[in-house]
Amino acid sequence: MVKNKRYKVQVQIHFVEPDTERIVFLVLRRPEKRGGIWQSITGNVDEGEDAVICAAREVWEETGIGRIDACRPVYEYEFENEGTLFHETVFVARVHTPEVKLSPEHVEFRWLTYEEARSIIHYEGIQIGLDYAWKKLQDNQ
Repeated sequence: MVKNKRYKVQVQIHFVEPDTERIVFLVLRRPEKRGGIWQSITGNVDEGEDAVICAAREVWEETGIGRIDACRPVYEYEFENEGTLFHETVFVARVHTPEVKLSPEHVEFRWLTYEEARSIIHYEGIQIGLDYAWKKLQDNQ
């Protein structure tokens, strides 16, 4: 790590809706004051917190969904933004209910096919994370 750079550990979670014939992913939209962008669930790992625990916490905080299955890492990568180095772990998980209770961090949600979700997700890193989640789900069918 380079001196004077900050380092943050983050998670990204791609949810798959239960009991559907096709695979659909949950995407969330930020308020306009935060760019109005579409993304998956994301968050910062707190000091001393494990990435898997962080993923479950972020899911609860951002969607109100408390029960998830098979939350597993599918990809890890690093990137730099404005002098901060980020390490991000991408997870894919299944939920037991499609019911979402948004936190104030987001103003809208949609369950979309892979192609639909990829076309509206703003950040390239989240698009790539979605690609890995999609591939993992295809490999398991």
